[in-house]
Amino acid sequence: QESQAARAIALGGENSIRVVQRAFAPTKGASLRKAVIAAAFLFAAFTALCAGLLRILLRRGYVTADATARSLELPVLATAPVKRSMA
Repeated sequence: QESQAARAIALGGENSIRVVQRAFAPTKGASLRKAVIAAAFLFAAFTALCAGLLRILLRRGYVTADATARSLELPVLATAPVKRSMA
């Protein structure tokens, strides 16, 4: 039975393959330089946007005295300079 099945597959296999279009090498090469540069620029812009948003959203405190007064709806009487660590 196995040999009969193998013979049937071998005989039927010749007619099951047909060439639709012959393969050929491209006559003119295409450069992907512009696409790669555009993709790199978009990736850099997206990364910069994400970094800026993270910096804004993870910042402690308020940016200016006016922003504090507007957010808290209270008057700001005095401000103190921010001490920056050396680390």
